[in-house]
Amino acid sequence: MAQAVRIKQQRGRAYSVPAVLAGALITILALFVLTPRLTYAGRIYPGVTAYGIDLGGKTVEQATRDLQSRLDAFGHQRIVVQAGDEQLDLTPTDLGYRPRPAEIARASYEIGRDGPPLVSLAGPWLAARLLPPAGSGANVDEDALAHAVDRIAARVDRPAREPALVIGSAIALQPGRAGMKLDRARTRDQIREYLSTLSSGPLRLPVHVVAPRLSDATVEQLGNRAREIVGQPLVVRATDRQWIVPPSQLRTALRYQSSPPALTVDRHAFDQIVSDIAAQIDRSPRDASLTIIDGRVSVIADRTGASVDRSATLDVLTRSILDGRHQADVVIAERFPAVRADDLRALAQQTQHLLDQGVTLEAGDFQYRLAGARLGDLIDVSPEQGRPGLSLNRSKLAQTIANLNQQFRRPTPRTRFTWKDGKVSFAGPSREGWIVDEEAAIQAVTAHWQEGTVELPVVTSPTALDDSYLARLQQDLTGVIEERATSFAGSIPERAHNIALAAQRLSGVVVSPGEVFSFNQAVGPTRLQDGYQWGFAFSTDSNGQSQTIPAVAGGLCQVASTVFQPVFWAGYEIEERHNHMFWMRLYKDRGYLGLDATVSPADGVDLKFKNDSPHALLIQSWTEGEQIHVQLIGTRPDWQVQVDPERITDVVPAPTRVLRTTSPLFQKGRVIVLEEAQTGLTSHVTRRVIYPDGHVRTLNLESVYQPANAAVLVGTG
Repeated sequence: MAQAVRIKQQRGRAYSVPAVLAGALITILALFVLTPRLTYAGRIYPGVTAYGIDLGGKTVEQATRDLQSRLDAFGHQRIVVQAGDEQLDLTPTDLGYRPRPAEIARASYEIGRDGPPLVSLAGPWLAARLLPPAGSGANVDEDALAHAVDRIAARVDRPAREPALVIGSAIALQPGRAGMKLDRARTRDQIREYLSTLSSGPLRLPVHVVAPRLSDATVEQLGNRAREIVGQPLVVRATDRQWIVPPSQLRTALRYQSSPPALTVDRHAFDQIVSDIAAQIDRSPRDASLTIIDGRVSVIADRTGASVDRSATLDVLTRSILDGRHQADVVIAERFPAVRADDLRALAQQTQHLLDQGVTLEAGDFQYRLAGARLGDLIDVSPEQGRPGLSLNRSKLAQTIANLNQQFRRPTPRTRFTWKDGKVSFAGPSREGWIVDEEAAIQAVTAHWQEGTVELPVVTSPTALDDSYLARLQQDLTGVIEERATSFAGSIPERAHNIALAAQRLSGVVVSPGEVFSFNQAVGPTRLQDGYQWGFAFSTDSNGQSQTIPAVAGGLCQVASTVFQPVFWAGYEIEERHNHMFWMRLYKDRGYLGLDATVSPADGVDLKFKNDSPHALLIQSWTEGEQIHVQLIGTRPDWQVQVDPERITDVVPAPTRVLRTTSPLFQKGRVIVLEEAQTGLTSHVTRRVIYPDGHVRTLNLESVYQPANAAVLVGTG
């Protein structure tokens, strides 16, 4: 607003002296024009005021000082600013008041001087009628004013608060509240007016009221509905079972939505209860299947499964809650098996026939029969073109063929190994071995196993025992595990010869991990043409009475017994062992009588043990003087061996009669002592092998020995 600048009007008296009027006219005009201008040279014309201060007759500097005092006092006064329900205590300076007294003083000085010539001549007398100075409104800084309005708006402005539902331990209405918004344009105008006029008293600023969009009554209706929803528990049903969702959980899941106003349900609040329900209801369908236990085939019935549709169940729960219903049914889908029991009846009969029939795997003269439980373990029932069919499990069959090959694999007769000073080497020139071609065998068995007999392909491998095999063997053969020596002093030369020959042919045999050692196979043929001589063996006559008779390779049993004893004490698994008909003192070992072993290759009586350790085992045997020595070379197994004290029962006194027999196989008149009289008895020896994992393998040896007559033979040849 323009500054209030005005001139005081002077009243004069008029003289009625006609005579002097004409003469004085020129003088008065000169005085009117020149005297004030000369009198107020450099000073403000009389009658000019600003902000209530009379500036007439003052220089610009004097007017500036007077205005400075007045304007500064206004700038520091306190103003009560009222905007809506906000009251602020501010100063004009806070509102953008920036006085410039020098500018106002200069503008006051120019009144009556600035303008056309006639105005300038009459300036001193017309100053009060002239326009106010152009710079009189320069007390407000617009940028500072805008910033002040922004600060006031920040205190005043607030949006309307919509009414809402607060859902917690109780359901309550939060009423709406009107908002306020400062009218900035009008506020700036009012502040300018206030500051320009140096006003005093409160400054009231224009504020608009902003009403909420929703009414409290609308939201309260939703509150009543929410209270009904959480007023009772929700019963969730499935078949003959039900689960209760308490009001507290319903209240936790219920939500108020403001736009548009509505009640909603947080589905995830029921995830856990639906999961718990599913855990009790979900059941996978079970296909009918064949089971083979101990060689018998059974059909396991099929079963229909069930599955909770979790998403659909959550939908049902949500709808039931929002609709005000207090019951909801779980959505369950049936899951049907792919194979029914009736589909397998014929296949079960066919499978049982195959198990009873079995399959014999032949490799040369070696036979390996799979039937009953052993064959059943290899059979898989799997879909074939959409229908169940029989096949052999390839990995299990491969393992079976590999196990078979371990039993069948054999080096040539010349292949043997030696171990000396901790180093293993080949004892003979041949490294060939006869083995089953495992991949071809798998294919042959897979194709023809239902025919009852399968011929396995056998190949000769010239490198079956190569340097890599020797290197692996070297790692296993770290030292002597057990050894034993027995005396054959007093034996006839033929028996001593047979013992030495058998020890020579046995020595150097390697028993691989998992392989079953056969004494008869390792020693080889024991015929006369193979270098053996006549000796003696135990037998029975037509009346069942024990007798000693001439036999080729007599003495072989001493070699077998000398092998058996270190094998027994080392803890290897005994697959086959037969005791002698009579017990003999020379086989007594560590105080135990019942640790002998008899063999008879012609009768199929063998000594077998399994190397059930993870390391290969080498057997070395030799004769020295009148003793045969056997060493087991390898890595000592990590099991422990415990042997109970031997129990002797059923003792029968030795017969007193001496049996005399003759034989043309020996020189006429030669007398050979075959056996001393021995008591009969039964030996009981229990051995326990304790593995690191704690399981125990137990061997119970029961050796029944008949009483033996003293026996001599007289040669008649």
